[in-house]
Amino acid sequence: MIYQYVYFEMSYYRFHSNAQNTYRLTQTTVRSGEDLGKVVFTTFGLGPRGKETIPEIRDFARVHDLDIDLVVTNVGKNEPYLEDNLWYVDSTFLKIFDFPLIRGDRESAFSEKYSMVITEEVALKYFGDSNPMGKALKVSGGVLSGDFIVTGVLKSLPANSHLQFDFLLPIEHLLENYGQYKDDEGWDWNNFVTYVTLNEGADLTEVGKKFVELISAHV
Repeated sequence: MIYQYVYFEMSYYRFHSNAQNTYRLTQTTVRSGEDLGKVVFTTFGLGPRGKETIPEIRDFARVHDLDIDLVVTNVGKNEPYLEDNLWYVDSTFLKIFDFPLIRGDRESAFSEKYSMVITEEVALKYFGDSNPMGKALKVSGGVLSGDFIVTGVLKSLPANSHLQFDFLLPIEHLLENYGQYKDDEGWDWNNFVTYVTLNEGADLTEVGKKFVELISAHV
């Protein structure tokens, strides 16, 4: 039993092909010499600016769980549900993380601003046994409202991952419409989680120093 427990814990994320080179960014805040602790949240500008200026970064993906409930409705059936596990992600999310798709193509799943990728549990909940691809789900929640077209269905998420979600929506929709981000240059709000995939053999210490320099230049 102990072996099975340890084996399961050690298996986290190993199903991702880029696992050995993929990292979640963390920030340690120091003020007047006092260490205020480490957090997993970053600003939304850190990922794209890092990709532009740090050559060791192959790719990045940001995740934002809005942490509010939104109403989701099958447009055809008019059956609304209150949902609280919608994530806004970059189009690269499905390239960095190899969650298996049952339907759709990971290269083009987020090619449109009103695309949506759902899990197979959500597909069954809203569409039953019918094919959900190309069908619309209406999201209602102020400026984040819209009709999103299902462009991908993910196999049930494995338990050995802390990434657990029901809906994936394009992060561009959030940044362009949500008030606090709409007019922001990307350096004011530390409530995004950023993952980076580094080139093989990249020096983590050097990459860390470059991120510190990047943050210091903007914050």
